[in-house]
Amino acid sequence: MTTTTRTLTSKSRGLPASWLIGKCLAWYDRRAAARTLSRFDNRMLKDIGITRSDISAAVRGRHRD
Repeated sequence: MTTTTRTLTSKSRGLPASWLIGKCLAWYDRRAAARTLSRFDNRMLKDIGITRSDISAAVRGRHRD
């Protein structure tokens, strides 16, 4: 009996499934961080150096000072 190991791939790009799972988990983490920050009041956001309109960029790591 011969066993064959196959790697699951994303059909659209031929990339390993672990890559796709990693991207989904990163998206989920960013979404959770944005949800948490959106619950802060404006004073709390100012204390950490962002405004409400900066939340999306901040969770993606693209916030500018």
